[in-house]
Amino acid sequence: MIEHNADAGADADLLGIAIDDVGQHAGAGTLRAIELDYDSVREVVQCGRPGTNMPSHDRLAYTDKRCYGMTSADVGKQKPQKGFALKPEELDAVSAYVVGFLEGKADVTKPECEEYYGAGNAVCNNYQ
Repeated sequence: MIEHNADAGADADLLGIAIDDVGQHAGAGTLRAIELDYDSVREVVQCGRPGTNMPSHDRLAYTDKRCYGMTSADVGKQKPQKGFALKPEELDAVSAYVVGFLEGKADVTKPECEEYYGAGNAVCNNYQ
């Protein structure tokens, strides 16, 4: 299981979401707005999204055809940056979390933020 880190940047980067100083997703879509099945979410977490800011989290991504059936040569300059390398069970845990707790949900509220980061955490000041 992946441990929670109270540092917003570390948790946000793990999922490929950059959070700016007002708590908004900078350059990446919200995971709450996606409509993908578990296998598709896992592939996005594992392989990133070519041509976007979503990084790959598989240390062997694009070394063979495990990612969208493409190698580095196939994806070219659209190849996602490498994020933190995750083990298969960590990829599973992140994917299950996205599908079970984020996907299709409304925007984050201040109480949800404080439940995660702790009451009074400055990260939550911009939520209602």
